[in-house]
Amino acid sequence: MFHEMLSDIDDFKYMLPEEIVRNGKRFIEHYRTYDVLKCSSLWYGMKSLQEYIEVMAENDCVLPEAVSFVQRVVGQEDDWKDADVFETFDGEAINSYVYAQKFSLERVFEIITSLSGTFESCCREWCMPGLTLGVND
Repeated sequence: MFHEMLSDIDDFKYMLPEEIVRNGKRFIEHYRTYDVLKCSSLWYGMKSLQEYIEVMAENDCVLPEAVSFVQRVVGQEDDWKDADVFETFDGEAINSYVYAQKFSLERVFEIITSLSGTFESCCREWCMPGLTLGVND
């Protein structure tokens, strides 16, 4: 699952913000259906990832911390979705809601990347055949 996710995440590097959001919604919905995320009792990292994906799916790909960040940036709490933000000093303005979605997706991508490395170095051996046969003692 992690290898597939990382491959998909790599494709997002070359997309415009609106494309990131559109494809990010499909990404979230696709991985939300994975049975491995339902095995969250085996490893806290999987539970954490499942919770982030559920929040993203239920909130149109926006994390609560992204909302509060964008509200502070635009200086509004009520009509923040209609404002524009500049992602870079020389870039074009993008809608603050789209920016919050993009920001949230990038945060989830960072979490997936981190958890993938942790799983690879710490948890993968749980599934190795030698472990259950007593070979790795």
